[in-house]
Amino acid sequence: QRKTEENLARLIEEHSETRKRLESMSDAVGYELENRSFKALPALLKRDLDVEIEGRLLRKYIPGPDGRRYIQVNIYGWGRREGEKVLILGEAKTSLSKREVNKFMKHVKLVSSLEGVDGDHVITVGVVHTVTPDVEEYACEKGIKLYWSYDI
Repeated sequence: QRKTEENLARLIEEHSETRKRLESMSDAVGYELENRSFKALPALLKRDLDVEIEGRLLRKYIPGPDGRRYIQVNIYGWGRREGEKVLILGEAKTSLSKREVNKFMKHVKLVSSLEGVDGDHVITVGVVHTVTPDVEEYACEKGIKLYWSYDI
């Protein structure tokens, strides 16, 4: 019994370490996708949505309304479309789900409110490695302009 418990404890510890390493690898893939997006999106947004980036796109942490937590925005920046200032908010994911689309749209609503921008002046972008057709359609219905990793 004692030996089984010791082996189980060791297995749990090793599993925990494996999870940490996988999360780290997943983060690295996500950050690389974001980093490539920062360089490629200005030209793509100009071509597809006639949005001219002002400054640069970046990863940003916005202080939340409670002042204690931050809202992570994968892709953040400002631009102009038809002479009007627009806020660009984006999400970069290896694989996108409807749940993640909904979470992103909640962040968009909150961040645009904190930035004092109405919904008509927000451009939402998603950069993905893969997405199923139903999720792609769902994201487009929500107003998210999707780009595949090979577009960037």
